[in-house]
Amino acid sequence: IILVFGWMGAKLRHLHKYTKVYEELYPGATQVLVTSPPSFFYCTEGSKRRAVAPVVEILEALGAIPGMPSAILEKKKAPTSPRILIHSFSNGGAYCMMTLGKLLAARPMPSFESSPRGTCALILDSAPGGGGLGSAIDAFTGHIRNPVGKFGAKVFISTLYLFGYMVGPMLGRKTSLQRIRESLYAAHLLPWMDKRTPRLYLYSKKDEMVPCQ
Repeated sequence: IILVFGWMGAKLRHLHKYTKVYEELYPGATQVLVTSPPSFFYCTEGSKRRAVAPVVEILEALGAIPGMPSAILEKKKAPTSPRILIHSFSNGGAYCMMTLGKLLAARPMPSFESSPRGTCALILDSAPGGGGLGSAIDAFTGHIRNPVGKFGAKVFISTLYLFGYMVGPMLGRKTSLQRIRESLYAAHLLPWMDKRTPRLYLYSKKDEMVPCQ
């Protein structure tokens, strides 16, 4: 199984450039493509979880995770961890992946700690990133063509950004970027992952949205 989490606002034709390569490398693999619309960042937690819920259903159908709690209780031997390659793009993809991890963590799941190791790896492409307000504005408004709509979106994003970084800490609230970073640093980001899971971090010096520093 190959899970691909697209960057925020990515169009399918752009993401297909990557999925086509995976199709050539692993013709027998099932690919699951998860998009990340800009609204995902500021919708409610319930809306976020509903958006990634179909991924859970697909993983169940493919046998990567158990579908019923009773199936977990009936198993007496440690389950084999699923063979999953994850490619997550930018903060948008990381946020969707983090939400999937939360959704799976709330379900009864078997422990893979002592299980036979399946082939599982994580590619973090241009994440975590923190380019500041300018990068946030570009990320959220880059797809908007209407100048009036773009200006309004810039004001809205700037307000949210300043609130998150100035008012949020006084209220004891972490910013989205802080939550993404903490999640990505966790060994059990997804139930079948642990500190033994290989990770590859990719950054580009030409990427203006997510600096490589």
